[in-house]
Amino acid sequence: MKKRGSRTAVVAKGNEIYALCVFRGDFLEKIFFDSNKESVERQLRNSSVYDEVKDISSDEEKEEYCKYLVEKIERKLNKLLEHKV
Repeated sequence: MKKRGSRTAVVAKGNEIYALCVFRGDFLEKIFFDSNKESVERQLRNSSVYDEVKDISSDEEKEEYCKYLVEKIERKLNKLLEHKV
C-alpha cells in the first residue's frame, strides 16, 4: 500500500517518556523517544525526515495514538526491568 500525504509530527508524553511520532497521512512512519520534549524535538531536527515534516501538530487523534504507544512501551519496559531485579 502506498503512503500518501504530507508528514505531520505530534508530541505525546507518557508517565516518564516523551515521544515524537511522525505520520505520513495516517501511517506512523517514525517515532523518537527521550526523557524530555526538547530532546525528541532535537532528534526530529537532526533526522532525515525533518525537511519533509509540515509541522508539529496538535492533531488530537494522532496525539492520542502516539500517547497510547508510549504508555504501552513504558509498561513493557517496566515489566522487563522488574524481571531483571
